[in-house]
Amino acid sequence: YIGQNETSNFTPPLLEAIQDRLVKKEQVVLMLNRRGYSSFVMCRECGTVDTCPNCDISLTLHMDTKTMNCHYCGFSKDIPQVCPNCKSRSIRYYGTGTQKAYDELAELFPQARILRMDVDTTRKKGSHQALL
Repeated sequence: YIGQNETSNFTPPLLEAIQDRLVKKEQVVLMLNRRGYSSFVMCRECGTVDTCPNCDISLTLHMDTKTMNCHYCGFSKDIPQVCPNCKSRSIRYYGTGTQKAYDELAELFPQARILRMDVDTTRKKGSHQALL
C-alpha cells in the first residue's frame, strides 16, 4: 500500500494505530526497506525513467543531498530539471523511501520523536547509539 495513496503513504488504520500508541506514551517502530526519498523519477510525457549509466537501474532521489543516486555502484548526479529524452519539464517522483516516510510522519505527528535509521543516517561509527 505504501506510495499508493494520493494524500498519504500510510493507511488510515495504520495512522490510527500509531496515534493510539503515541497517546499511551508507547513506542512505534516502522520498517521500510527503501532508502532515499523516491525510488525512481519518470517523465510524464514520454515515460523515460532516469537510470544509472553503469548499472542500468533506476536512480533514487535523495532530498537531503539534492541528488539522484545509484544504490549499487554509487553513481550520483543532480536532480534533473528536464527529461533527458524529450526535454519536457513534466518530471514526477514515484515511490516512497525512508526520507519521504520520515518527512510525512514528522508532519502527521509533530509531538512525536521520530528517528530515521538507515545507511544514510548511520554511516559513522557510533551513529546508531547517537540516534537512540
